[in-house]
Amino acid sequence: MSTRCWIETPDGARLPVGAGGLLIGRGNDCDIVVAHNDVSRRHALVCATSDGAEVIPFGRNPTTVGGKVLSTPTRVDASTELVVPGLRMGLIVEVGSEVAAVSWVLAQDNTRFPVNRPRVTIGGGAADDLWLPGLPAEAAVVTVALTGLIVDGDLVAEGEEIAVGAFRFTVARAEDDGATTRMASGGLPRAVHLQFLPSGGRLTVTRAGTPVELYLPERRCALIATLLKPPPGYARDEFLPDDVVIPRVWSSGGDRTALNVLIARTRKRLTTAGLDGRMLLERAPTGGATRFRVAPDASVKIT
Repeated sequence: MSTRCWIETPDGARLPVGAGGLLIGRGNDCDIVVAHNDVSRRHALVCATSDGAEVIPFGRNPTTVGGKVLSTPTRVDASTELVVPGLRMGLIVEVGSEVAAVSWVLAQDNTRFPVNRPRVTIGGGAADDLWLPGLPAEAAVVTVALTGLIVDGDLVAEGEEIAVGAFRFTVARAEDDGATTRMASGGLPRAVHLQFLPSGGRLTVTRAGTPVELYLPERRCALIATLLKPPPGYARDEFLPDDVVIPRVWSSGGDRTALNVLIARTRKRLTTAGLDGRMLLERAPTGGATRFRVAPDASVKIT
């Protein structure tokens, strides 16, 4: 099943919600900033899932969905109203849409750029989804159709090429050859930002100028943070032994079986977001150690 999800603001604007989610709160780092004294700095996170949306309340004061005050993360499978102090929003959820059921990528040699939002911009602007040097901001706007991609209003079918400035791409289905999970050696992340939230965190992985955001629960965040910022004596790209990782992820009760399950679930979450979970979260060939792969000169930030 597939989902498309938006937040509709009172002025009628629609903001697409991806796997990384839209963060609502009073803080300037939020995607939707609400200037109200009863809103927490990070008040709520809305994430798209495979079968709806998930609303995760963080704030001390209420987050309400469909008239119900939330106390725990809650799945939403139909459009409804989302309310935080001082702001009423529409939560638009389309589950099982035929258009959203097709996953497309822009293919270039051995690199694949997933089109994983309802609207993707290509250009040289800081806000563009796919950043390419030397291009103006929003040099091309791409939306998803059942039989291909719509680029600047024209349908480009599967197997056809598009040109954006000097750059050329082929439109391909993600499932045909694992396109969204294929990562060339030159496609390792150039930047990784793990932002801790009151519960879990938001991971942003940027490669080839394309940021991919996803929400991760607390223990998966702890795993990624440990691998990205290993303890003294270990380098960032070095395999970190299980007996070093486990006590940093579990205060008690952790073992290798639990770690293997956690790694598998985290890989799956990365892959669902359009990344190569198995390549990024790599186990040592002989087992017993793990690393998170990034480019040698990558920027790594944990906040």
